[in-house]
Amino acid sequence: MEDSLLLSHAADLLKAVGMVGAGFWAAWTFHKLQKPLAAELENRKKLVDVQKARLEQEDLRAQLLSHQPNPDITLQATHYPDDASPRKTYLSVTVTIANRGTQNFEIVFSESTVTIARLETTPRGKQSAVTVQRVSPWLLGDDTDDLQPFPERSFRVGAVRRMVFVTRCSEAGVYLLQFRAKYRRMLFDDDPRKGDPTAVWVDAVEQSVYLLPAHSDA
Repeated sequence: MEDSLLLSHAADLLKAVGMVGAGFWAAWTFHKLQKPLAAELENRKKLVDVQKARLEQEDLRAQLLSHQPNPDITLQATHYPDDASPRKTYLSVTVTIANRGTQNFEIVFSESTVTIARLETTPRGKQSAVTVQRVSPWLLGDDTDDLQPFPERSFRVGAVRRMVFVTRCSEAGVYLLQFRAKYRRMLFDDDPRKGDPTAVWVDAVEQSVYLLPAHSDA
């Protein structure tokens, strides 16, 4: 009887010890699993923070770009025969400048605002400009028949302006057309400041290619 009671107590004790051991094992396992889980959550949080910061930077960059001048410049060329000189052709280049941004800007022109160069390719494949002409913009004055220099022009938001440059070419071939000018942000009319010290001059360059046929084919 006593032996049976002892065996029963021993069995209960073993069960209790087993349960305690299982509890400790479960707690230890849970603790071990919590570390990689916490690390994974921390990594995910860092990734989300990085992505959020990147999106914020892209949004800030878009806002900054929207507050900068955004000239849209296109070149279009055509040619006309020169009846006075059968071996020459007039080449006309129309430059269209549009203000697509949210800021006014001013643009200044030089004596080489439009450069027209006939290209040649050597047997080795090297290109060179063999005939180069530089044209500046001109303006018809109010009280004179002489062409007046046109050094600068202002563009309000949404403004679209066209300028025409004409030169004479004596040879058919492939011509490189290049427009180059400097522009910078310009203050609005109601801005109390007299000037914009933060405005930076930007070099605008646009290029195109035009195939000029022989005069007989024009």
